[in-house]
Amino acid sequence: MTPKKTKPEASTNRAQASKLTKMPRQFSPKSTATEAQYDRLLRLLRTGKRNTIELRKAGVIAPAARIKELKDEFAFDIPTVERIDMWDDEGFLHPRIAVYELQGEPEGVVR
Repeated sequence: MTPKKTKPEASTNRAQASKLTKMPRQFSPKSTATEAQYDRLLRLLRTGKRNTIELRKAGVIAPAARIKELKDEFAFDIPTVERIDMWDDEGFLHPRIAVYELQGEPEGVVR
């Protein structure tokens, strides 16, 4: 029988959030490093709601995965606030695209 996974304690989340305060902030504009994607994603979400296609255009390769990591590992509050149908630049319809909103950040995160 495998042990049941539990959500990390708030104190653990605060400790992990401190990793974001120590992340190197100097990435090339085209970097695909996970930390660079976190940085771009957070900068965009701090200016307002963003959808999956906007985040991909900004170089966040898998927005849902990066957002889940920020929520689970660093205690950011980034819910999906709505779903929209959207046409991309190539003319393809993408139904129910996620729209995300940054509603809270852990203490001590460098902006």
